[in-house]
Amino acid sequence: FRSVIAAVRGVLADQGPEGLTRVLLHELATPLRTRHTARATPATLLGYAVDELSVAEEDARRLVFAVLHEAAGDPVAERLRRMAADGRLAEAVAMADRLPPDALAEDVRALVAHVRAKLAEARAVVETARRLPPADADRAWDLLEQAEAAVRDLPEIDAVRHGLTVRPVSGLTAVPDGAGITVRWRPSSSTRGEPEYVLLRGERRPPRDAADGTVLSLTQARATSYLDDSPPACVPLYYAVAVRRAAEPGSAPSPLTVTGPVVHRPEVTDARLRPGDRRIVAEWTCPDRAHSVEVVRTAPGGETVTVPARHDGFTDDGVANATTYAYRIRVVYGTDDGTPVRTEGVRRTAIPLAPPEPVADLDIRSVDGRLLARPDPLPDGEVRLYGFHDAPPWPAGTRLRTTELPERPILAQLAPEGLWFAPPSRLTLVVAVTVAGEHAVIGAHAAAAACALGTLTLTRYGGTGVTVVFDWPPDSGDEVEVTWRSTDTTDGQRRRVTRAAYLHEAGVRLPVADGAGVDVEVRTVALLGGVPAHGEPSTAALAARVDVDYRLERHGLPGRRTVTAVFTAPATVRAERLLLVRSDGPVRPLEPGDGDVLAAATDVTLGPGQDVRLSARLARGPSGGLRCFAEGESLVLRDPPPHTLKVG
Repeated sequence: FRSVIAAVRGVLADQGPEGLTRVLLHELATPLRTRHTARATPATLLGYAVDELSVAEEDARRLVFAVLHEAAGDPVAERLRRMAADGRLAEAVAMADRLPPDALAEDVRALVAHVRAKLAEARAVVETARRLPPADADRAWDLLEQAEAAVRDLPEIDAVRHGLTVRPVSGLTAVPDGAGITVRWRPSSSTRGEPEYVLLRGERRPPRDAADGTVLSLTQARATSYLDDSPPACVPLYYAVAVRRAAEPGSAPSPLTVTGPVVHRPEVTDARLRPGDRRIVAEWTCPDRAHSVEVVRTAPGGETVTVPARHDGFTDDGVANATTYAYRIRVVYGTDDGTPVRTEGVRRTAIPLAPPEPVADLDIRSVDGRLLARPDPLPDGEVRLYGFHDAPPWPAGTRLRTTELPERPILAQLAPEGLWFAPPSRLTLVVAVTVAGEHAVIGAHAAAAACALGTLTLTRYGGTGVTVVFDWPPDSGDEVEVTWRSTDTTDGQRRRVTRAAYLHEAGVRLPVADGAGVDVEVRTVALLGGVPAHGEPSTAALAARVDVDYRLERHGLPGRRTVTAVFTAPATVRAERLLLVRSDGPVRPLEPGDGDVLAAATDVTLGPGQDVRLSARLARGPSGGLRCFAEGESLVLRDPPPHTLKVG
């Protein structure tokens, strides 16, 4: 600071006030010229002069006007500088060569000499890359990237890059598995230029080049495996992989890596086993070129039996109920010389089952928000639960095929105590169905209560009341039971509300003491088959209301004054947002949108010893008013005396 004072005194002594004015103008104009060169707009320059350089607005306008209208320099020199800055060094040198030797200023000639040197360095790097052996193609690529970073318009770069070789893949294998042919390979050792792979398939002969054969689309350009799930059947197939650099379109691919021949012999598809009473029936789709199908059955003890099979399935009557049997289904193909070839085969298991027995009794209870269905007695077969909103279409004891049942049973989890499932969306009649293989029998039924209502919203109204609002779906009954308990009492209260009363009151109004907290539970209630059924409860709580105070503290000298809002609360309370707002006029803000937000805080907790502070700088301006606002379910913000909220 003392050195600055000494410099100012020296300028005043040597040049007088006019000299000091010229120095100040130079210091102010220099940063504006720099930003003007960076293509800042006039408005941006004006704002910078006023806000950052502390120039009065009228003087700042004249200063910006002078900078914008300064005499332009030599257009040729400016163009050379732009080309050098953009990396177009070859074009800059060519332009300079077309000019007379004395047409450029000394600084521009120095720039041209520097550009020539950089261009010569880049050409030397390109020449080094050109002379590298093919094994060092990746290093040559890096050298070309280095040269291109220095000179963007050097034509030799593309020519050399286009001729760089790329190494092929290795370890190419093709393995048939009945469902298709899996092709795998190891990546190319070339890593520069975004190498990608081209997979080809040839029938009866290997592909000759990257344009020969059928191109198989990879899921990713750099994938190293592919499942050919639809290859031609019973034909010798060859697979080949080529590598090319995606960053250099049109460049030569690597030599092909080829594997083969392999032959795809498909298995049967859609194989299904339908167990019955001491019988198993199978169905499948046989490939067109198959000669026959062989089936071998394996019993739990390991005994194997050949089962006569057709082209589309088999019927096995030599099995016992409640026994697991494994089947291996193999397709037999004939080769050109007549030798039979068998596939690996498809394996399936099945358990023959006796006819299902119906559930005699069904009990459904609500436990910890879930429903437990307990069949009595528990039959040997699988028990499924189906829900109906009316009487079921079949009486108990009706026997059906599983295809005649509804598409989707109730999602239930089997446990030793029964079947656990989630409460339905409305009051439902649950029917127990016993399933064994493709056969089913209708059993007993019971009522299941509806699921909980929508989320409860609690709102205080007036001085002593709380309104409960929730989503009440049309199919959730026409009556609810409301239970509530205030935090200032120990006894709970209960009432029933019809849908009509809920709509008339726009909610459920509960008497609650002013400022007291309350716990509320709401659940549907209705009759289903003459039995009262309650839905799952929806609960909500409204915390006791807390009064929050604040005060304003001012610090600093005029022009640099700051204001701090200090929020205090007698009890712990959470505020979603705290705001400090300054009004645009003489009237203090009535809501946050009535002025400028000077400071804000979100998701804060207040309480004894947990004061929250918001600070902001008071900029110069017309007099107005300050005010704080708070957002939160359980708090009310109290203003300090009005005279403490004034500004100015």
